[in-house]
Amino acid sequence: MAELDHQCGDKERPPCLFVGIDPGTMGAIAALDPSGKLVAYSRMPLRKVGKRSEPDVLAIDALIELPRTGKVVMVAIEEVNSFGMGRTSAFTFGKGVGLLLGYARTRQFGIVRVRPQEWQKRMFPGRTKGQNTKEMANEFALLRWPELKKPLKVKRNQGIADAALIAAWGKDTWPETCPPNAHMGLSSAPPKNNA
Repeated sequence: MAELDHQCGDKERPPCLFVGIDPGTMGAIAALDPSGKLVAYSRMPLRKVGKRSEPDVLAIDALIELPRTGKVVMVAIEEVNSFGMGRTSAFTFGKGVGLLLGYARTRQFGIVRVRPQEWQKRMFPGRTKGQNTKEMANEFALLRWPELKKPLKVKRNQGIADAALIAAWGKDTWPETCPPNAHMGLSSAPPKNNA
């Protein structure tokens, strides 16, 4: 694991706020400070647009405004494919992810997209194939953040466990210090050398 607690933020760079996003209407958002403390979380804030709902980026901004003050924000968002979704659902889901990415880029946050298998492999040590990942997310989230016990009893809130663990994955996998380009809203991954 990368040790960012004391390294994320030096004289030239402010400390980081690590945000995890489990996209979708049943998803959630969570934010961790550099020590891994859970400083904000919520089910995905939604707003009605016609008959459908989409992420409410203004509510998301309000959620992370206070813990974000003076910090570089690094966002890890789950990259989910639309396999098994109907066309309308896939379009709506994709639009929601686009809104979230657009919001993060506009705010000049660092962004990385992560496949569920990638963050789960790191966050669920010893996991065997076929285990229920939602149950595991709740179990591992409660080990790290006991304050989630009450919210996670409500099935609708279970995306909070995923979002918090995605934020923890982001915290653990960013470079040793906040990337210098974080304020530009770019991924932490270095550019590929095509030479």
